Amino acid sequence: MIYISKKLKSKLSELSEESNMEIGFALLSDKDDEINRIVCIDNQSKSDMRFTSDNNQLLDIDKYSKDNGYNVIGFFHSHIYTRPIPSREDMDMMKLTNQIWLIYSKFNQKMLCFEWTDKLESVELKS
Repeated sequence: MIYISKKLKSKLSELSEESNMEIGFALLSDKDDEINRIVCIDNQSKSDMRFTSDNNQLLDIDKYSKDNGYNVIGFFHSHIYTRPIPSREDMDMMKLTNQIWLIYSKFNQKMLCFEWTDKLESVELKS
């Protein structure tokens, strides 16, 4: 189970709805199971169908989080035309990072959370 404030959850939903391309954020926590800060990740592909991040920016976010007492516990991104289910690329990245993935869909205005153990698992999201 992962906790996120209603304010942060609403902010992620609103930013997703306002954007014409997929957006992404690093999810930071100063506790193991609570998202309490987000940091924007630039979509290098500038696409409405794909999200691509810059590895140097991810390293900078990791350094920022450690310098400020946070851990990167996962990633958020939006899907514009599809449900909030991880794509094959999402799952490949989940396997590498071993972190949660929070996905918001403009298609149906739903937000779901996932992790990869030995398979794709749904994670309960509490506000």
